[in-house]
Amino acid sequence: MTSDEALCGAVVRELERDGPRKGLWAKAYTEAVGNEPAARAIYMKLRVAQLAEELQRVADAEERARQNALATAAEEQQRQADAHPDTIANNRLVGAGVFFLVAFIAVLIFGAFTK
Repeated sequence: MTSDEALCGAVVRELERDGPRKGLWAKAYTEAVGNEPAARAIYMKLRVAQLAEELQRVADAEERARQNALATAAEEQQRQADAHPDTIANNRLVGAGVFFLVAFIAVLIFGAFTK
């Protein structure tokens, strides 16, 4: 998360570049009862809070997207496994076939040497 200090710096740069946001300035000025220095402080506080909320919304959206991607990958993996349920059985059969073939060859070779 971004620190308040960094957010304050962003607000100062925004004020220097674009000036205050009119609606937020009006709210701050009203809360300060026309005291302009107090209105500036209130504006900074309000704007920092807005930026923090925006950053949190973005972080939440990114986390939701990450969770959705993980869920989609898990579902796809399960679909593939469900589409080929005999894959494990086939692999076992192939392994057993190889074992018996090797055993048969060993018996033939052993039998040839024992005659």
